[in-house]
Amino acid sequence: MDKSEIKKAADHTYGESIARVVWAAHILSYLTGEQSHAETLQSETGDEDEDDSDGSESDAETDKWSDLTSADKHIRSKFLDCVAELLSPENGWDHVVAVGLLECEDFIEIDVARNDGFHAVKSQQGGSTRAEGAGLQYIEHLREYLSSILDQDLCEQSAMSSSWFEPIAIGFNCKRIDYWLRVARRCILCEHPFKAPNEKLGPGFKEAVKTWTNMEELLRHTSSSGLAVSKEEIVRCAYECISSMEVHDLLETSCRDKVGPKLWRALRSIARPVSNCRLLARIASHVVQLRTVKVCPIPSGPETILTPEYLIDITDALDRLVSVSLAGPALKRVTSFRKRFKQACARPLRSHAEVQLFLHYEDGLCRAPSIDYFGCSKKSCFLCEGFLRALPLPISTRGRHGICYRAWGVPFSKSDKVVIALEELGNNLASRIEKYLKGQLRSSILNQVPQSAFVSGLSSSSSEELRWKKEMVDSVKEDQKSRQKERRILDGRVSTTKPATTFAEAFETYESCVMCNSSPAKLCARCKACHYCSRDCQRSDWPCHKLLCKDMSSQAPRPSLAHKRAILFPQNEAKPFLVWVLCSRNVDSQNEDDERQVEYETAGIQPLLGMDKPIFGTVPIERNCKRARNLGSRRLTLTFRDAFLKDGSTINRGILNSVKLSGTVHHSWCGPVVAMRETLNGRYEDITLDDFRHEDITLDDFRHVIDYFVTYNKSETPEITAPLDHKCTGRTIRGVKICCYGENKLHGAEPYIPVEVEEMHPARSLLSVDRNISPISKLLESPLRLWRFAESQTWVDTPGWNYNMSPEGNQDAALLMTETDLGNEFWGWAPLSWNIDIGNVLVIRADGTDLYVDELRLMCYFIRRKLRPKFEDALGMTSVLRTRSEVLNFINRENLEKCKAEMAKDLSSYL
Repeated sequence: MDKSEIKKAADHTYGESIARVVWAAHILSYLTGEQSHAETLQSETGDEDEDDSDGSESDAETDKWSDLTSADKHIRSKFLDCVAELLSPENGWDHVVAVGLLECEDFIEIDVARNDGFHAVKSQQGGSTRAEGAGLQYIEHLREYLSSILDQDLCEQSAMSSSWFEPIAIGFNCKRIDYWLRVARRCILCEHPFKAPNEKLGPGFKEAVKTWTNMEELLRHTSSSGLAVSKEEIVRCAYECISSMEVHDLLETSCRDKVGPKLWRALRSIARPVSNCRLLARIASHVVQLRTVKVCPIPSGPETILTPEYLIDITDALDRLVSVSLAGPALKRVTSFRKRFKQACARPLRSHAEVQLFLHYEDGLCRAPSIDYFGCSKKSCFLCEGFLRALPLPISTRGRHGICYRAWGVPFSKSDKVVIALEELGNNLASRIEKYLKGQLRSSILNQVPQSAFVSGLSSSSSEELRWKKEMVDSVKEDQKSRQKERRILDGRVSTTKPATTFAEAFETYESCVMCNSSPAKLCARCKACHYCSRDCQRSDWPCHKLLCKDMSSQAPRPSLAHKRAILFPQNEAKPFLVWVLCSRNVDSQNEDDERQVEYETAGIQPLLGMDKPIFGTVPIERNCKRARNLGSRRLTLTFRDAFLKDGSTINRGILNSVKLSGTVHHSWCGPVVAMRETLNGRYEDITLDDFRHEDITLDDFRHVIDYFVTYNKSETPEITAPLDHKCTGRTIRGVKICCYGENKLHGAEPYIPVEVEEMHPARSLLSVDRNISPISKLLESPLRLWRFAESQTWVDTPGWNYNMSPEGNQDAALLMTETDLGNEFWGWAPLSWNIDIGNVLVIRADGTDLYVDELRLMCYFIRRKLRPKFEDALGMTSVLRTRSEVLNFINRENLEKCKAEMAKDLSSYL
């Protein structure tokens, strides 16, 4: 199937799914008499009894607060809902807002979607631009407000006081406030002047009467006299009212039926900007990360338009949705909407804010949100909530209301998740239609609830949990020192580590600690096979040691004296095993040079590697580089299938699980691996084949094997951030990373970066001794070895690259590898492998000593400014006549040192 056919199939799947949802939404609303999108919009702007007026109750079935069991997520969800409400300036469908939270390294990103795509005013005179600009300015004020919030101990007093941002929030939400002021005034004008209850009032109720009387006077005064009263004063007074439950009880008992609850809801809506600001302040005072935010408005996506093939008759649509046959009144009712149905399905469908936000994350415009929750300025509609719930990874909102908007769409997306959610939603709607037609659903089919709900304050339990978390954080910080010490022990970086300088010196006593080399050390009480100097060292090794500790003390008896203990790392098991391996002494009498017989010992390992009798390879371990410790008179051997990379062997799970917290395995060990121990008999200087004999492996050796797995092929080179103060350990040397053009231009990296190079780094391994040595550095009596970082391919065809030179280019590395052999046909040029796709390059001294940045910079400057022009002369690229021998004679230490003063004056050499 070619690309066009695949695209056509994807379009068909999406088109069918969205069409089923649109058909079902229209038919369901016709059958149940639910409000349409346009009808709801009209009522929200003109009737105080619309659904948006109520917010004190919640839908027990769909309210999502109960699902947010994590207090941390619960608090972040409240935070998002507050932000959404503050960014929704007035009633109506256009201004419904949804927000998502994305935690970045240094800040919190809040992505904001609005139903109208932030184009509230659509005039020909540029009103939209002005409105959009005002909204962006308000968003910036919100960001500054969050960044100015004080710490928890200072915020307890200021959270209940005014802030500079509250008047701005009140001004931005003035239309919503005006609407609810009209509702509140109509409520109090239909009541007689307020009279306090006759019964004796307590102190709390006396204060409540005073607060409400003040609020009532403000409302009546502005209504009757028309005098301007500060809107800020009214909002703050409303906030004082809703902060007192005594005022709530007072209104419930003193006002007529339904007037008290309606008046209370109006007060909460009027006070919403202030209550949200103060709740944000309280949350951000507890959660420091929420103070550094970046608010990003996202544009709305394209409208959804059904293709002609899905603009069908309503009865055909119903047949494709349900299997129930229509008859009688139901058929008559459905067919009465035939013309209206087809016209409605042909109209463009706009996506709601929740859908816009999901597609913003899903279509690769941004990373996935940090929590699976979208804050909303009101409850989600039935279709949005059903769509988000039907996703493979469902997204929660603050709940849903029951209205099934007919004008609801989802723009085309390549994501399979969208199609899955649409299919699930379509099936859900079809099921409801079928139940209705069967008479199983007659009233409240969609469980309508109020569209708006107010963000509740932080409960005492949430506040207590925040304080408890702070105590836990303090406790963790106190515990960090001991954990850091364990980590240093595990990495072999403790101060007690005493490296052995030579192989011969390491005929150490085995009583030294396996983790830090300290002496004396005690054996593990259970297995008696591993040495530790302290509880700290034993605790740091325990995740690995426990895999074999019990087995060591309970292993089956030795079959014979010739059997030696080994460790088998099976490829398909979660842990290693202790096994007995038969070791045999053999005699080689076919030595032509002398007549003596040579004895040597072999281990019967082959059956453990597979019944197909594979050829096996061995790796000797004579030094623990991670702990700077030579193994001295013993060595360990790893035996494995020599062709494991191509014989179908799978990744060795036993090795991966054994390493655990010790580090990362940098080599793909496949197939079974056997570890054995050999001991040297005699002097190190006279080692021959017969000098090594097998012995039982111990759990000291197990630690050395684990460390080998961690350090083998390890290519990380930590940057030295303070070169003047840095001291390398006994197992590391200084090297220099030469950054490629891509690293320089895209990330602003320095051209030369000092790094630490571990002993087991591939650039220092024995395989690299005679490879990639810079020919020019040899002539300068300072041989340098170059090693390319594996990520060099990431610079090939880098998106957004707009420089003349390729991003993976590395001129200094290529110049260092310039050929100087007069007999080589490529004299004066770098080998082809060092001319293209170079990327970042590590440079170290071939003799294993430290290389400093200034030394390498001087050498590269010398080659670039002095040698390269001479090479070009000798190659006939210029008019200057010069022999190749003259060029080689110029390459010496004396001429290199002469460049030092010149380079110091040339600032470009540091760029």
